[in-house]
Amino acid sequence: MRLKPEQFATHLQGSLAPLYGLFSSEPLLLIEAEQAVRGAAARAGFAQTEVWTVEPGFDFRRLEEAQHSLSLFAERRLLILRLGAGKPGDVGGKLLQAWAAQPPAEVLLLVTGERPDAAAQKAGWFKALESAGAVVLFYPPEPRQWPQWVAGRLRQAGLRASAEAQALLAERTEGNLLACVQAIDQLRLLSAGAEVAPADVLAVIGDSARYSVFDLADAALRGEARQALHILDHLRLEGIEPILVLWALTRDLRLLIALQGRRTDPAALWREHKIFGPRQELLQRVARSRRSEDLIPALRLCARLDEALKGRAALPVWPTLAEVALRLAGQHGLVRRET
Repeated sequence: MRLKPEQFATHLQGSLAPLYGLFSSEPLLLIEAEQAVRGAAARAGFAQTEVWTVEPGFDFRRLEEAQHSLSLFAERRLLILRLGAGKPGDVGGKLLQAWAAQPPAEVLLLVTGERPDAAAQKAGWFKALESAGAVVLFYPPEPRQWPQWVAGRLRQAGLRASAEAQALLAERTEGNLLACVQAIDQLRLLSAGAEVAPADVLAVIGDSARYSVFDLADAALRGEARQALHILDHLRLEGIEPILVLWALTRDLRLLIALQGRRTDPAALWREHKIFGPRQELLQRVARSRRSEDLIPALRLCARLDEALKGRAALPVWPTLAEVALRLAGQHGLVRRET
């Protein structure tokens, strides 16, 4: 069965499934989910825990041995198989399917790894986990959900925080779940039951926001001009190569212009560029609201900047990227900032 993340904690309070698949691109969420299963397994009488990390040369035949052999004194045990960013491959996939077809009563299998793409979710081993056990895909909070996520974490830690402190913590850690949780742990030690103030937040954390070029493009598509510039500044300070930023902005400009073409098949664009779910809806909505007369000059500016990055033209790189981002966000008349 496929469980939603919000159903997971309640599920673990009842009878456990014979095997679990937990997947996320966010390490913190995966660590916490694994710990939750460990706790539930211990309560259910699984006294031993074995952790196998899949690395180059890992022998998946160990699964077959574990499936058909009893542990010493027949103790129930939890077996954690960490795939990481990899996949089980043909041999591992077949052995996982064999395990799912006949899971041993004395061994609870937990498979963890990065969130698989759409193709991997159609693979036999993944479907076997889903059919015989419980699979959960954990997603990090989206930017618009981030303040609520931070507020929830503060409540979970038993902390009271002023609105200013909460907003500051959200701003300084945006997108960086681990930094946020670590800061909250420190605040819990420092607050001694008092309300958390902005000065307390500044005392435990600098600016740990973490962004990618995709966050920049998404903010621009949503029309969040100020947020787009904030993210762009972070990318510059983190040393992200300008060519990667340019690629992300250029791709979305081309997609929008293509979507505005009458003969364009959106489904073909999604397949070609591997765009899924909510982002499809976002691009289609923006394509309807933006004018091609505004998008085409922005794409031309991208071409000029590409020439500049190759040393064939003179153009201020980061101010030009800011201008492209603002044009993508539907803003005009930017006065370029020197860097």
